Amino acid sequence: MKGERALHLVIDARAVQPSRTGVGNAVFRHLEGIERLYAAGRIQTWRVTVLRHAPALADAEFRSRWTNFRHLHFVETPADPASHPAGDYWQQVTLPRLLRRMGADVIYSPAYVGPLVTRRTARMVMIHDDMVWSQPSSYPWKFRAYLSTMTRLTASTAHRILYPTEDARRAVGKRLHIAPERSVAIHHGVDLDIFREASEDGREPLALCIASSERRKNHEVLVRALAEDASPRLLFVGFDERDRTRLEELRRIGGVARWEVRGRADERQIADYLARAAVLALPSRGEGFGIPVIEAMAVGTPLVLSDIPVFREVAGRAARYLHPDDHSGWRTAINEAVEYTPEVSARVEIGLMRIRKFTLESSAERLLKEARRAWQAMRAERRPRR
Repeated sequence: MKGERALHLVIDARAVQPSRTGVGNAVFRHLEGIERLYAAGRIQTWRVTVLRHAPALADAEFRSRWTNFRHLHFVETPADPASHPAGDYWQQVTLPRLLRRMGADVIYSPAYVGPLVTRRTARMVMIHDDMVWSQPSSYPWKFRAYLSTMTRLTASTAHRILYPTEDARRAVGKRLHIAPERSVAIHHGVDLDIFREASEDGREPLALCIASSERRKNHEVLVRALAEDASPRLLFVGFDERDRTRLEELRRIGGVARWEVRGRADERQIADYLARAAVLALPSRGEGFGIPVIEAMAVGTPLVLSDIPVFREVAGRAARYLHPDDHSGWRTAINEAVEYTPEVSARVEIGLMRIRKFTLESSAERLLKEARRAWQAMRAERRPRR
């Protein structure tokens, strides 16, 4: 805005890795949105520096993902965000020194944990969900203890706390006793140049589930629901194929010939899967946002989702909702999507209208607005009391 002081925002993007994760994808979308705002001349009061994990750039495909960024400044670091305690030392000791040398006004830590103390740099963090507490079986106990402790400490010291949904804001805020005025929900965006409405003529009798191999994703209900020979085929995308234990658990349920597993995919591959599938089915027991949901709405792929608050917040009336354990209900709803009944068509139209609010640019604009609020909060905190 005119008259505002230009500020320096540093974004810790080390969570963006060749192995695509939900958090990494969310961070990358923030960067894409900021880049688009710069290219459109809609940013005049920010300089943005992005911290990247240097070893990850040795992957050629991963390195190519960054070639379209023309307006962001990049700084590489060897610090591995998944390394403990070496990575923690870098984040809590080395990073604050780096921020001071860079003259950073705001540090944005988009993966739950950030520096607890900085000098003259405001701290902003995104907490994506409360799964470490509500779905503890999804995490090894050591990592669960680490993430729980560090998230609490980061939340207690940050000047501004972001969430991807109001549901996450309520759940985490209540659990960690965070004052509502210190936090805000910012929905993620989708690249509408990649995820476009697809023709129904190209659909296959295929039920698609885009999810990691975590148990909270509840793959079992789909395996059981679609085990019959007459059922649509089932495809899991984004599954960690190295998770042999999880694969064996699903194979023991039966119906192996009716489903298959694919590893993590990039955005264009995901868009292709969605354009082919008759339905996106996500029976998860808990989510922070659900990026595949907005991708499916943009492509016009029918949605069958578990009835959890976060999915209702994101998809609204664009989806059919079911209890996570209602096997027969999932079978019926998926078959209706394959048949493309009038009710399914109506929900798809609602999704195509609703997706307009989930743009990369709008998400990035809100992010920058909250970064300025974090800076203002830090300034107020440092102002001498009379």
